Amino acid sequence: MLYSSFESLDELVATLPFHLDDIPSINATYLHWHASGDAHEREVIQLWTYCFIRRYFLVKFIQEASWSAVDLDMLIETAFRKTEAREAQIREPSRYASWVSVVCKNTFRNYLRSRRHHIPIEHAPSLSLRIIVCGDRATDGPAASDHSRIYLQSNQTFAGRCGISEEFRIK
Repeated sequence: MLYSSFESLDELVATLPFHLDDIPSINATYLHWHASGDAHEREVIQLWTYCFIRRYFLVKFIQEASWSAVDLDMLIETAFRKTEAREAQIREPSRYASWVSVVCKNTFRNYLRSRRHHIPIEHAPSLSLRIIVCGDRATDGPAASDHSRIYLQSNQTFAGRCGISEEFRIK
């Protein structure tokens, strides 16, 4: 899947008037478009932006085989839409390429932050959890009741707060 994605990206990049990594050329094109409003330059800028964003995320996704193609497409679309929607907020038009790079970086960080809460169990590191059944003491926590409570713990810091009646290891 990723190989064909790079092939199709290469086809798009070949239509650019300069190399994808030619930062001075894209910045100059952006500055000229910013001053003139030339429609052809705008198309070049949009194509370069899309290609840059797509390559950025393809490279990230090659590093982690468990991420889905759907997430890849979503990230490319999200980053591209952000560049389109926030372009008027660029403080230094002469640094357009750097700005696009920052948009990609921040979009990827947000993606990783959101994934922390959605790790598939088969990709999660093996954990050794303690199930601690504490007595029915009202001082054991805010959910104190007359019934025993069960706490899942990844370390022993809480174990000393209540009498351990049973302990199980899950691996």
